[in-house]
Amino acid sequence: MGRHLLEPNVHVILIHYPLGVFMLGMFLELFSFLWRRSSVRIAARWMIFLGALSTLPAATSGLDALWDVFSNQRGGITDPQRQALREHILLTNIGAGLAVAAVIAWMGASDLWRRRLYYPLLLVLIGAVGLIVVGSHFGGQGVYLNSLAVKLKGKPDEGFNYYVPARETHAMVAGLAFAVALGALAASLRVLSTVGAVRREVEAEEELRALEESAPLRPRQPDDFAVARTINPVTEIAPPRIPSARFWLLTTFMMLITFGFGIWFLMQESEFLTKEKPTAKNIATLVWHAATHANAKDGIGQNRKGAHIALGVALILLPLVLAAAVRWAARQRWVVAGLCLALLLLVAAEFWLGVLLMNDASIGPLYKFKPEPDSAIADAT
Repeated sequence: MGRHLLEPNVHVILIHYPLGVFMLGMFLELFSFLWRRSSVRIAARWMIFLGALSTLPAATSGLDALWDVFSNQRGGITDPQRQALREHILLTNIGAGLAVAAVIAWMGASDLWRRRLYYPLLLVLIGAVGLIVVGSHFGGQGVYLNSLAVKLKGKPDEGFNYYVPARETHAMVAGLAFAVALGALAASLRVLSTVGAVRREVEAEEELRALEESAPLRPRQPDDFAVARTINPVTEIAPPRIPSARFWLLTTFMMLITFGFGIWFLMQESEFLTKEKPTAKNIATLVWHAATHANAKDGIGQNRKGAHIALGVALILLPLVLAAAVRWAARQRWVVAGLCLALLLLVAAEFWLGVLLMNDASIGPLYKFKPEPDSAIADAT
């Protein structure tokens, strides 16, 4: 593997966002009682949300960094280095998962459930902070005490790939796309919760009006909404506008970029540019061959690369469906919720297939590592 402009890899840059933004947001939130009337708490919660989502590109770039280290570490991987890697991978990924789950749950909840879940989710986030900090300690220990990823082998790459390495960029942009997708998911869940709250408020108003009509001698004090309906009988409560559809469109855009860098990686991996002209037909043939090729003895169920490409196409199209659903069919909550669940499962499956492809092989079981203990993840764990 050739060396690139950013040495050893972009992972060492991206890890600073969750460590900086997320940690500072948590600090401000925990000590927000010192400035109750300040807007700093709003900033803190945005920092927590964005910092937690930034763990996703850090994690996906970490997969590429792991492959890079196991492929180019001078002298091989020693036992202390392997132990540090194991602890780093385990703790930081659990912490990142808890942080992402907590912020999506809070952002997607109604105002009532936000109040109810505040302290449980705050404890989850504190635990996530602890896991990420300890896991980062093991990562630093591997580098600074055990010389992990220090002066990796390999000559500088040539051309465009030196500045924009295909594999590394594909992994990084995939993490950014996953972060945008989960942010859109949180916004869509918020739409569903607010639509439900508005619907319950309208129903309660109708029931109260029916009770007043049956007992006219017990009038109640008029409120602003009742006065508005006196002036305009067709006044309705409208749910707050949350531009979740725009975030789904942004998700499709990010998935398209990710897919494009995936094609660029296929071209680099197969040395396509040295054999074929980069026409649309030839590139489409390359992608189709990668998606459908599998050895006869292995079968289509072993084609990890094909499954990865198929899920990538689904992740481009499904956000468009979700954008339309949250924009025009938000009151059909179960439909939107089902689509959101499908999106979440697709993201998880695509991430898992990326793990297998980067650190195991392109042919093998879709749900586990191959039995041979020669993969990077297998060695690390």
